[in-house]
Amino acid sequence: MQVAPSIAETRDGSIRPEKTILVQIADPAWTLRALEQACPMALTLNAEIVLLALVPVQHLGWLGIDLGWSSVPAECRAQYTKYVDSVRLYGIPVSIQPFQYATVSEALVQASENLNANVVFATLPVRFGGLFHQVRLRWLDRQLMKQGCQFVSTF
Repeated sequence: MQVAPSIAETRDGSIRPEKTILVQIADPAWTLRALEQACPMALTLNAEIVLLALVPVQHLGWLGIDLGWSSVPAECRAQYTKYVDSVRLYGIPVSIQPFQYATVSEALVQASENLNANVVFATLPVRFGGLFHQVRLRWLDRQLMKQGCQFVSTF
């Protein structure tokens, strides 16, 4: 999977913090709740926040090539602006990072590794009932733990 270039900014133009908190962009209500938890944590850890925009690819062969990048609808861009503005209120460096994926859980692990995340706020879609969902969440937690990364899925 390929990570597209991102642009981070700080309020005073200073160097990026050494720690990174990755927040998956999911449904708007979940994402705003995640940011409410991530921003105070970022202040405590002196961390930047990277908003992860997962981009599904139609064919596995398109991963990592331009055909795999779909255009972002205007309503999504407006929502992304809301997220960035809410993080800026705290004075925390923020960036939006698009990331192609075939499966959400594997994309979260790879994005975390590629971006050297210390904390990941993420959710997984519920597909085949509660037990299977819990197994997928535990798998994701273990994979992130192997990277030395804290996983936050509920709050």
